[in-house]
Amino acid sequence: AVSRLGEWAENYSRIFVVAMAPTVGFVYRIGLKGAVETYVDIPPEPDLPAVEAVLKAARAFKPDLVIGLGGGSVMDVAKLVAVLWDSEQTVLDVVGVNNSAGGMDCGGDYQCTAAPGYDRPTGLGTPNGLKAFQ
Repeated sequence: AVSRLGEWAENYSRIFVVAMAPTVGFVYRIGLKGAVETYVDIPPEPDLPAVEAVLKAARAFKPDLVIGLGGGSVMDVAKLVAVLWDSEQTVLDVVGVNNSAGGMDCGGDYQCTAAPGYDRPTGLGTPNGLKAFQ
């Protein structure tokens, strides 16, 4: 999947990547074009201040694409950033079922939809994925 990501993302010019130390090397191997900013300072179990720090960095960068490269915590944070970076909503505003103004939400089955172009369910919204924000 990583080998196809660069091609899939070629129409985006400002890409914000949420990664972790073991996955940050993939950012360069993907072959992303345009401005790329990578955020790697995410603890294994991110709390609200950690997520807000990533969100602040994304808002300053103003991406047109957010990519998560890592384990569950990184993916959960990347999905929150994708939903919130250009919104006035906070993390606490969107945690839960059908709360996002941007249409990327978690349904009653605790599976979330991500950005257009990615049509598979994601885990943000599972009880474990949300426990840090409740």
